[in-house]
Amino acid sequence: MSSAKTFICVLRGSADIDQMTPVMWQCLMHGECVDVVIASDFDATSDFRLKFLQSYPNFVLREIPEARFGSSFGQKLLRVLWNQTRVRRLLKKLDAQVCVFEWGDGIWEDRPRHDVLSRIKRWAFTDFVLQAQYACAGLAIPTVSLPHGHSTKTMLIKSDRVAEAFAANNGKLPFANRNSFAKYVFCSSYHRDVIVGNSTMSGNNVEVWGTARFSPEWIEQLYKIAPLVNLPSLRSNQKHRVLMFLPKQQNLLRYQLYYPNL
Repeated sequence: MSSAKTFICVLRGSADIDQMTPVMWQCLMHGECVDVVIASDFDATSDFRLKFLQSYPNFVLREIPEARFGSSFGQKLLRVLWNQTRVRRLLKKLDAQVCVFEWGDGIWEDRPRHDVLSRIKRWAFTDFVLQAQYACAGLAIPTVSLPHGHSTKTMLIKSDRVAEAFAANNGKLPFANRNSFAKYVFCSSYHRDVIVGNSTMSGNNVEVWGTARFSPEWIEQLYKIAPLVNLPSLRSNQKHRVLMFLPKQQNLLRYQLYYPNL
């Protein structure tokens, strides 16, 4: 039985789609209404996965380029068009049941600032992803943060960026604001333990749900909907083609693409 309420998924762009699409698909399969907000200048209409979801009558795609994340003066000024009051009105109009985000910052710090200028800045100039979280807090709408992909790290990799964060925050990663989510999801228990054990997260809201991006059901569906790609023909001495995920450079791993003659 479908509820009258809506699942709101807020995406900044293409990187968020990998993990979020299979979750949205499962909600649609169970008869739920799903409303996706693209808060960036990403051309969502060109993504084959979102095109697939648009075949469901209970799916709505909204692009809000003027609310996109950016640091330029013009981008910050345009955020006023999607201030906290307007975002709250949108969520109330859609009768939001829950708002789903990709991993990232929450909204409550250990020592939040309550002065007038800080409140005005939050109300008018916060980017849409955080603005939606503030609006959800005001309307008592639960928020969920889903991981992107799957991490195989069983220990914290202390890159230069991580080392700087440790030094500036008494040996912890400053993740306390992530306690604001109703649920903060990890793909694996070992990754949860690494992050919670080395950060200011309380761990009270964390869950281990696995990764929908690599679920057998979604992989099978991807084979059906993915567009065909014309790859160069294999040479006579080659039998297989290998595709590799590239690691992140900030985690002290170098990018390397290798085409073996197999």
